[in-house]
This record gives sequence, C-alpha cells and structure tokens, in this order.
Amino acid sequence: MKNELNQDTVVFFENQFVPLREARVGILTHALHYGTGVFEGIRGYWDGDRQELFLVRPLDHYLRWKANCKILRIDLPPAASELCDLTAELIKRNEFRTDLYIRPLAYKCSQRIGVNPDEKDAFAIVALPFGDYLDSSRGLHAGVVSW
Repeated sequence: MKNELNQDTVVFFENQFVPLREARVGILTHALHYGTGVFEGIRGYWDGDRQELFLVRPLDHYLRWKANCKILRIDLPPAASELCDLTAELIKRNEFRTDLYIRPLAYKCSQRIGVNPDEKDAFAIVALPFGDYLDSSRGLHAGVVSW
C-alpha cells in the first residue's frame, strides 16, 4: 500500500486550498516540540457502481475533533458543518475516485521554544488515497489485554 501524495495534490492549509508542495510548517512550530496538536481520521469509500464517494460520519468526526481541540485551547473558527463542506471541496478539487483517508490536523503554530503556547492556532486538512489499512489476506491476530 502506497500512501504518499503527489506534490500537486491539493490540501487545505492556512485557510486556503494549495498544492501539497506549498504546505509547510517551520521547524520551531510549537506543536512539533510540545505535542500541542489534535488530529482526526475520517475514512471515505468509493462506490464504483454509483460513481460516488461515501464518507464515514464526517460531522461526528469534526464535532469530536473540535471538542478535543478545546482541551488544548486550540480555536477552530469554522463550524463542524463548514469543515464538512471544506472536506467535500477538497475531494472535488483532487477528483478522487478511490477509497480515501482524510486527516484534519489542528495545532499551535507559534515559531518559538517555550512550553507556554500563545494563542496562535492553525489547521490543515489532507485527503489521500488509502486502501486496506492492514493486509488481511492471511487473517489477523489480535489479543485482549487487561491493564
């Protein structure tokens, strides 16, 4: 399974749709040093017969993402329904016709060292072609552990 994106793939970054090659964060980004970021994962499944892509509960994912961002005091201005619309537009711009994985990421984006984050927040949304997560052709082994 190859999950690398073409650098021309469109992503949502810094409040605009841009090619992946233009979506960069600095090495001093607060989230890289202190873990002040929140991500979500949304699956999308392509139905070839209907020529339609179905996302799995995107509104629920975005509501949870926004709630988790509040814990880190990351302010996401768009409403969850607007985030769903941004995701739909992102998929359209890339003309995906395959199973997808959508990765929204919110983070403290200050360019400095220091444990106390300021109020500067950012978010991005990336969609990428994504087949089966695990090779299940030979079955999977699982265990249950009690802590």
